[in-house]
Amino acid sequence: MTGNMTLCNLLKQGAVLMVLLLVVSQSSFSQSASKTKDDWCATDEVMERYERNNPRVAAERQRKEQQITKLIRRLREEGRVDEYIRNNNVRLKIPVVFHVVYNDPSENIDSTKIKKQIERLNKDFQRLNADTTQTRSVFDSLAAGIDFQFCLASQDPDGNPTNGITRTPTNHGDFGQFDSVKYTNQGGKDAWPQEDYLNIWVCRLGGFVSGYATVPSGLGGLGDGDGIVMRYFDIGGNERTLTHEVGHWFNLYHTFQDSCNGSSNTDCNVWGDEVCDTPQQGSSSAGCDSTLNTCSETPEYPDMIENYMSYADCQNMFTKGQKLRMLVALNYYCERFDLKYSNACGGPPDKGYVKSYPFTENFENDYFAPQFWRLSYVDGRTWQEAEGTGGFGNSQKAAKAEFYTPSQNLNNYSYAMTSQNFDLTGVNKPVAITFSYAYAPSTQSNHDSLFVRLDTNQCGYIYDQIRIWAKGGDGLATAPATQQEFVPQSSEWRRDTIRISNFPSDTIKFAFAAEPKAQGGNNIYVDDINIFIDTFATGRAPSVNANPQQLQVSPNPSNGRFRIRSSLNETKTDGVEMEVYNSVGELVLHENHQINSGGLATTIDLSQYADGFYFVKIFNRNHQLLAKEKLYKLSDRD
Repeated sequence: MTGNMTLCNLLKQGAVLMVLLLVVSQSSFSQSASKTKDDWCATDEVMERYERNNPRVAAERQRKEQQITKLIRRLREEGRVDEYIRNNNVRLKIPVVFHVVYNDPSENIDSTKIKKQIERLNKDFQRLNADTTQTRSVFDSLAAGIDFQFCLASQDPDGNPTNGITRTPTNHGDFGQFDSVKYTNQGGKDAWPQEDYLNIWVCRLGGFVSGYATVPSGLGGLGDGDGIVMRYFDIGGNERTLTHEVGHWFNLYHTFQDSCNGSSNTDCNVWGDEVCDTPQQGSSSAGCDSTLNTCSETPEYPDMIENYMSYADCQNMFTKGQKLRMLVALNYYCERFDLKYSNACGGPPDKGYVKSYPFTENFENDYFAPQFWRLSYVDGRTWQEAEGTGGFGNSQKAAKAEFYTPSQNLNNYSYAMTSQNFDLTGVNKPVAITFSYAYAPSTQSNHDSLFVRLDTNQCGYIYDQIRIWAKGGDGLATAPATQQEFVPQSSEWRRDTIRISNFPSDTIKFAFAAEPKAQGGNNIYVDDINIFIDTFATGRAPSVNANPQQLQVSPNPSNGRFRIRSSLNETKTDGVEMEVYNSVGELVLHENHQINSGGLATTIDLSQYADGFYFVKIFNRNHQLLAKEKLYKLSDRD
């Protein structure tokens, strides 16, 4: 930046000038009006460092971003953008905690400024800001509000009342981009749990940095480092610095990302800011020059200086495309999705847990997936809402796994529709789940499959997955084979009941996982899910999966080939099933193995899959978990 280059040049001229510059620089921090065109957001630099230091995070983010790109492209091509936004734009309450870290009393900003900043965030995101009238007519139809409600947290991580502000004196001088402000033992303040709060640190930042944010990353997020760091005098005024950084936190790039590369509408999903209704911009620019048009494109637009993700001084809008990208990121990245469960603003829901039974989900809501349910995506495909195909009574809607793809190879795909949490604490009877399903294969030789699992997981870390029901091909079919896209009639539904007495824990999720034939599959439908306590059955059995054996894995990490060993002599006669899942619970490998006198000895090859972590699990023929281990795949490993 210009200011930093000037500093470097002056440093070469001698110590006297250096002292003088430091005095001038120090005085600038005491003035709230000292922001200049050289002020900048350090998000790009911070995230480059995070990913360079943690290749697993980089690999997982790359994988998720590819999936996000494919989904958004499909939504645009199929004209379903408005449908997706309508289904996912439920009001999300986001508990915020401000960690004020101060060396000088002037840096210990007043709570009224923080409350004013929360009000600014809500107006900007919901497009209730007074300066919407300043959006130029060429962009007015593209502007969009997003239904995020930011609130100061009303309870802390221990459940105690709070005003959502912590105050920490420090002997630390200027904080930079290296996150020391985020840790008490480095002169800052430890974060509150990222799955419940948006952490915002307010401090004195060195140089010309106004703030920076962490973008969602996958792999459970960046943990204690997740959040936003802000310069203290940029809080509580009329500036949009924090609005800009929260945009990054929800996965938005700068409008000038990639300069003018890929600025045509045909590749806007993968170039620039990866949003198709924000014109490409050649470089960052301060001020409010309405004549700027730094990139040629089709159709031709001026630079969108109104956008919150620019550096301009007349920011007043997000676009519909940015709204879509934020909503997609909310559902793809578990560390953002978990905010749906937080009650740190006060009041229900409490982690989205179901505590009373019976529970019914019939997909008749005005949005899909149901609130607190989660969908997994592969190449932009997942479960969808299907209208006019209900599986019972007057039902008009169902969930559909979209497998009708006559020409596309869907090998290794798996779509999971995972429920909210079910709390079984104190339940001493088996649980039953009933549901309706419908399916017609495209040919008699095709074997699309539907599985029902019990999952226990946290933010992408799958601890247990127990398959409790599975059917495929003719066994799943409820209607004759058809070369047409299958849409069930009322008589082409079947109902089934599963009774469960073994549980991996007192908190579970139900997952409906559909797996297609490699090519030429057909749609699978699910409806009318009911979960209830089986009061006429005997008591609950203890979990058989409580203490699974750990496998011997080497090397770990590896470049994809892992040697697996285990002593499982008790299953020598029947053999075992080995399953490998990726970090979001998708099955990527299934093999049957016999046990010899020395136990299990085999090799897993994951070289064709993305870098990241995986879970290998060994089951007996009753699908009881016997052993498990976590695998790390890194391509640069020998």
